[in-house]
Amino acid sequence: MPWLVCVAGEDKGTNTLLEDGESVMMGRDPECGIQLLQSSASRRHCQAVCKGNRLYVEDLNSSNGIKFKGKKVHGKTIKLKLGQTFGVGSDLFEFSKSCDQYAEITREVATDLDHQRDSDVFSHYTKVAAEAVERKKDKKKKFSLFWGIFRKDKD
Repeated sequence: MPWLVCVAGEDKGTNTLLEDGESVMMGRDPECGIQLLQSSASRRHCQAVCKGNRLYVEDLNSSNGIKFKGKKVHGKTIKLKLGQTFGVGSDLFEFSKSCDQYAEITREVATDLDHQRDSDVFSHYTKVAAEAVERKKDKKKKFSLFWGIFRKDKD
C-alpha cells in the first residue's frame, strides 16, 4: 500500500499509510487526518485521495495553495504518480510505495528534536515513536500522533 511521507519542512518525518479510496484531510485543524505544524498552512488546506497507484490532492481554496511541478495550484486537483511530490508551505510530501526508506529520516528528526529539548516525557515519546517505526507496528497508525503529543508538550 502507498504512503504519504513528509520528506522536508517543519513536518519532516510524518508518514501516513493510504488505503485505496481513503480520503485524508491535511491542515492545521486538529481534526485533520494529517495535522500540519506550519502557520502558512490553512486550517483545512487540502484533501488527498488514494486511488490505486495514483494520489489526487485537491486544494481546498487555501490561502497559499499547493505546489506541484514548480507551480502554485489554487482550488484545483492535482494527480500524482508514485514517487512524485507536492508542497504545502515549506513541507514537501512524497507519494511513496513504502515508508521503510523513511525510517532513518524519522530517527534523525527525533534525535534532532531530542537535542533541542531536555524533557523526560519528550524523550520517552521519541523513543516509543522510533521503535514503532522500526517494528512497523500497526502501520495504520499515523506518525503524526507523535507530533501531536510533542506539540502539546511544547506549549
